[in-house]
Amino acid sequence: MNFMNKIFGYRWSLYIVKNGKELVYALHDNDWFRIIISIHKYFEKGLKPVHPWSLHLNFNKKHKNFILLPEHFTSEDNNYYTDLFIQELNKIDPKWKTSGRNSKVEPIFVEAATKKEIKISHVPTGGFSSLIGADGDTSKFYEHMDALMNQKDKEPTFYDIMDDVFGKPASQ
Repeated sequence: MNFMNKIFGYRWSLYIVKNGKELVYALHDNDWFRIIISIHKYFEKGLKPVHPWSLHLNFNKKHKNFILLPEHFTSEDNNYYTDLFIQELNKIDPKWKTSGRNSKVEPIFVEAATKKEIKISHVPTGGFSSLIGADGDTSKFYEHMDALMNQKDKEPTFYDIMDDVFGKPASQ
């Protein structure tokens, strides 16, 4: 966690809530757009959180949030959210346009009760291309992929948890 975020906290959070009141997980970031992009693909496919789950975008500086719904997202090219989303964003942070975009601070994903940090994905820092040598050697890439596929007790990632929240079978 970035030193400044340890002191002041993150500006935005995606709260993953069970039964309307139990905070189970939180994705913290200074960039609201990065949070939206991380879940957009589910809404774009017409999915929505299944009972008992809901997703809330929280503006941490004022502790205001709203529930994210399919009507907040669009599948139009280069446009991820609707006017309704912008209206809701304006209600919780009227200064959203001038703050927090393009943050250099990496987001973190935690289990709320324990504060245990959970990986966002199993993609290594630098992406999968970082596993390919300058000479085109792909052996590290395939070792990494084999390890992921053969892990019996692999730790769940943010995206594994999102698959559960959206009721998406593991095979999709």
